[in-house]
Amino acid sequence: MWLSLCALLWTAFQLVPLPREIIALLQPRAIEAADDATRLLDSASRSWLPLSLSPHGTLWALVRGGAVVCAFSAAWLLAAARERRRVLMSVAASVIAIAVVALAHLGAGAERVFGIYRQVETASSLLAPVLNQNHLSGFLAMGTPLVLGFGLEAEERGARIAWLTAAAVTGAASLIAVSRGGVASLVCGLLALGLLGLMRRKGSTAGERVTPLLLILATSVSALGLGLYVAFEGLKLDFEAGDLSKLELAGEGIGLAVDHPWVGVGRGAFSAAFVADHGARVRYTHPENWIAQWTSEWGLVLSVALIVALLIAVARAVKAAKSWPRLGALAALVSIGTHDLVDFATETAGIAVVVGALAGAALYPSREGTTSRRFHHASLGAALSVALVVAFFGWRLDRTSVSTLRHRLENALLARDHEGFQDTLSTAVALHPSEPAFFLLGGAEAGQRGDRRSIAWLNHAMRLAAEWPAPHLEAARYLALTGRYSQAFTELREVELRGPGAGAPLACEVLSRSPESVPDLIRAARADEVGLRLLDGVARCLPLDDETAIEIDRHLSTHGVPTANLRRARRSIAAGAHQEALSALPEVSDDPDVLTIRARALMESGEPAQAAILLERAVTGRERPQGILRLLARAYAQAGDAERMRATVSRLRGTAAGRAPGVAGAWVLQGNLERGLGNDGAAMQAFERANRIDPTSAGLHHVARLSEHLGDLGRAYRAHSSLCRSGEAAACAHRDRIRRRLAEPRTLDAQP
Repeated sequence: MWLSLCALLWTAFQLVPLPREIIALLQPRAIEAADDATRLLDSASRSWLPLSLSPHGTLWALVRGGAVVCAFSAAWLLAAARERRRVLMSVAASVIAIAVVALAHLGAGAERVFGIYRQVETASSLLAPVLNQNHLSGFLAMGTPLVLGFGLEAEERGARIAWLTAAAVTGAASLIAVSRGGVASLVCGLLALGLLGLMRRKGSTAGERVTPLLLILATSVSALGLGLYVAFEGLKLDFEAGDLSKLELAGEGIGLAVDHPWVGVGRGAFSAAFVADHGARVRYTHPENWIAQWTSEWGLVLSVALIVALLIAVARAVKAAKSWPRLGALAALVSIGTHDLVDFATETAGIAVVVGALAGAALYPSREGTTSRRFHHASLGAALSVALVVAFFGWRLDRTSVSTLRHRLENALLARDHEGFQDTLSTAVALHPSEPAFFLLGGAEAGQRGDRRSIAWLNHAMRLAAEWPAPHLEAARYLALTGRYSQAFTELREVELRGPGAGAPLACEVLSRSPESVPDLIRAARADEVGLRLLDGVARCLPLDDETAIEIDRHLSTHGVPTANLRRARRSIAAGAHQEALSALPEVSDDPDVLTIRARALMESGEPAQAAILLERAVTGRERPQGILRLLARAYAQAGDAERMRATVSRLRGTAAGRAPGVAGAWVLQGNLERGLGNDGAAMQAFERANRIDPTSAGLHHVARLSEHLGDLGRAYRAHSSLCRSGEAAACAHRDRIRRRLAEPRTLDAQP
């Protein structure tokens, strides 16, 4: 327990301002960041600085760590008061509750958590109050051996069945959440419980050893069977699409620890420190590995001491454990420890507090209480002190978080509130001196005012996040506004280098205002892979017939960029020069884009059968062939082959995977093609099916038009009436027109 307090005190010490001379020895990057910030703000250099590279992040970590230490201390003291079982049962109850809530959301087909909150930054297939599916899976996997431990201890048959069923449900829910880390942690937790059970039962009879192991096996098989039955496809895809990027990230986190071995970068400051060397479009807030997290943020010395102490405490607890619930708790710690080697679930405060309580109850050395009353009083006093710190700082932190300050700065920037922006910027930079987003916004606001210091702000953002394209993009915007096109396009090349495709939209915006700057763009881009990719992106986003795009494509063609020839062929097709389009493309190619454009040219020149042959080849090269299938259906219809047209549209419906808009759209297409072939009856059936499948499709509009064309005014009237009721004013006018026609007296032809 005291080691956890030491870690918390070290976190607090990382916030204490120290003389510059000491910081220069221990954390020179902190001085560089602070001095750069004060220079940009025209303020005096600070004489006293904290060790942390992100003071606000460390304060947040202090509050969160304080909450965890409070939970750990409370569980520790309750275990000392012979209430270990109740603490562990509370943890088990929290896991079961989350599993039940998650499965209830799944069964109800809910799209919002409790019908209120819709996911914004997550896309979990299993909704629960824990939104991140990896964290949810790890939390449920952690609780499974603990719940199973209570089942193994229960003597009454009903209680045992209830606990074992709950364990199977939590384990299955862990798999349904679809997480590779969750699967690994669940397996490790169950194996750990089995091994601990064997160690505990060394002196018992064979029957006493085998029965619990059979129950563990049966529960594990039930959980795995149910989970795989529900989520096999999701897990299969997750494992197939998986990579080792998180292990690579953990290795880079260890590298950061090696660079700051003595004091670390500051608890909670990993993101600010890591972005300097690895800043890109993806911003890492954690190394997704608890060992890398501790060592990089606390330093190697303290972290190694904590890890060794934790391993010793676990070993002692394993040796002393007598009950199945405690063995389950220790197996749960193994499970969450395994999970957090590849996906850091305890970065979430709610999960971390539960894990803290679990650890406090599981690691307390003795149920009888071997420690003195003075020790308990001291522990209680320390825990209360920590609780006061949490209460004092916790509610204030969100006001000065990165996201809150960034939102305020963006609003002030949009409102052109210079004074408010500067006040907020000063606060943001003081609390987050290594956060590049604030220097980016500072540069954007200065550029908005035409202040030449914009470049200084943006250059500092580039130094803080060398791989981040945004500062280069903002610099290009400022340089273009001041007429320095060559420099602006040079910055856009840097954007393309860091974020492929990110610079082209701004380049197109600049060229639309100043088309005479095309030579500057071509010179700045250079004729290498990065430059040609930038030019290609610019040619894509400009209108096809734009003279600037045509000039860029001429340059790209001289360097053998194939997409330039594709655009040239499309221009020829638009101009009616079909043979010229065909000559611009290679005759032999397996590229789906080349095949598709050649097919379009052949269709325009009256050779749909040849076009269909090319499109059949193109379909096989596309993961999403919907566009090619539509064109192929049109080719068969143009060739008069109704059967193949219908078969192609059927293939198109198959790609919709049962989604109503896609299926209905395919029926609308078939109806239009049937009309072109003169099959009005088949067309009407297709349009009506489209409307039944998806009333929001264009099916009913086509029913109305075709009915009137065929003289079926009654059906046309009903169709327009339905559209009118849905709020379409034009349909109401058509309905009224047809009603007047229906009211007109009809004259019969004279009989011979």
